[in-house]
Amino acid sequence: MVERLRHRAAAFVDGHAELFVTVEDDGTLMFGGDDQAGLFRAAAEWLEEDPACTVAGVAWGPAATEPPWTLALHLRHPGPPGD
Repeated sequence: MVERLRHRAAAFVDGHAELFVTVEDDGTLMFGGDDQAGLFRAAAEWLEEDPACTVAGVAWGPAATEPPWTLALHLRHPGPPGD
């Protein structure tokens, strides 16, 4: 699942140049940027594009470094582990 999310994140950020998007090893999707509302819009867009993906946890707040705001979504996807 993590590799699939990373591939999708690379394509997603191409359409959202103002965002920083990464996927952590545990499947947490990290959005970063200057525009707080834009981070939530991007997260909503991501979830709309993959309705099978569910959010198991959320972390939000200012970052210690650039970009100034981060939004983390811990995602779960149906299917066998590692899928």
